[in-house]
Amino acid sequence: MFTTPVMRAIKDNRPASFIGYWCNQRVESILRNNPCIDKIFALSRGDIKRLYRKSKWKGICGFWNLLLRLKKERFDVALDFSLDHRYSLISKLAGIKKRIGFNYKKRGKFLTDRIDIEGYNSKHIVEYYLDLLRLIGIEPKNNKLVLSVSKDNKIKARNFLVGFGIKDADLIIGIAPGAGASWGKDASLKHWPAMKFAQLADRITR
Repeated sequence: MFTTPVMRAIKDNRPASFIGYWCNQRVESILRNNPCIDKIFALSRGDIKRLYRKSKWKGICGFWNLLLRLKKERFDVALDFSLDHRYSLISKLAGIKKRIGFNYKKRGKFLTDRIDIEGYNSKHIVEYYLDLLRLIGIEPKNNKLVLSVSKDNKIKARNFLVGFGIKDADLIIGIAPGAGASWGKDASLKHWPAMKFAQLADRITR
């Protein structure tokens, strides 16, 4: 979600550009309906590792197919938000000549253009991401996040709310009590206690 303002800024400044988005399989559905993204490559390093654990051959084939798909598009520029040198290495192997990202803990060795950072400390992470655009001559004007929802899902959501007697004019506040799935076995360290969510709901209601 934090990268969606970047996609919007690119399309606003380069309307004819083709944007491919490389992400993990878990978040593909969030990006699928984004009008700024032309093609999604949903297979991250973690996804490949899971394939490899099930079958070494499937893992190798998954990585090779991803590399060929990236190479086929002949991308001019890669914006790397990962803070992991392995992604910029894969971009290099895919033939992407301009690779832009962050040199965090000296992990930017495969980047051609980099911004040195010690962490996301002084401003919101979205602002750090938008800084990368200045390295390709784009001055971002909007930092608003975008969540694009399909027409079918909008209809389903409306019907769901109507079923509970909620009208269009009613104020709706959503609370999503979950986080940290990408942490695996340590995900609980990222979880806010259930009681805190209950207290928050009570305060909002009041």
